[in-house]
Amino acid sequence: MPALPGRIASSDKKAFSSCLFPLLCLAGLQLPLSGCVTDLLQKYRRTAASAAPGAKASAGGSTQRPGIYPVDQGTFRFAMGYERIWDALMDVLLRNYNLAIADRGNGLITTEWDSYYLDGKVHRNKLSMRLKRLTSGQAELTLFNNVEVLSKLPDGGITEIWLPSDKNKTEIGRILQNMAVALNLPKPNIPLENVAGAQAGNPTKL
Repeated sequence: MPALPGRIASSDKKAFSSCLFPLLCLAGLQLPLSGCVTDLLQKYRRTAASAAPGAKASAGGSTQRPGIYPVDQGTFRFAMGYERIWDALMDVLLRNYNLAIADRGNGLITTEWDSYYLDGKVHRNKLSMRLKRLTSGQAELTLFNNVEVLSKLPDGGITEIWLPSDKNKTEIGRILQNMAVALNLPKPNIPLENVAGAQAGNPTKL
């Protein structure tokens, strides 16, 4: 008997069922499989996200040197070009000193004597510096601060003379810190003896 319009023959039903069953099975397997794949991808996403702060912390905790750091006694290296360092050095020094020599070509600088009070005594200091070009982005600055204190002679008289003083470190640190500000560099890595406050007394310029 021919199949009526709108109805499916039994043979067609069997063929349709045989085709539909594998599709349903595959769909049934695909749902949990896709869920597993999603979970797996999410797992790696979480791992990557949580690893990022760790990598940042590792970068932050690295031993990368700052813009100014010591390389020898009284010598400091700058991660900056020679010309910019020289200009900043002039700006910093001219705020407090009169320059006796400023030879840009050879990187030589000396100041005149400058007097100030410290611990109830009159002191004076004179700076000598040499800026040396290393590469296009590095230079070294060697500083020497000659400090003397006005003292009476041991014989008990009234005569006073200038004698050497060992209080010559903090002025170097102050100059380096001002250089870092002028060059927009991070806080310099300098020895404790060069840090203001590490030595007693606050100098007052005359």
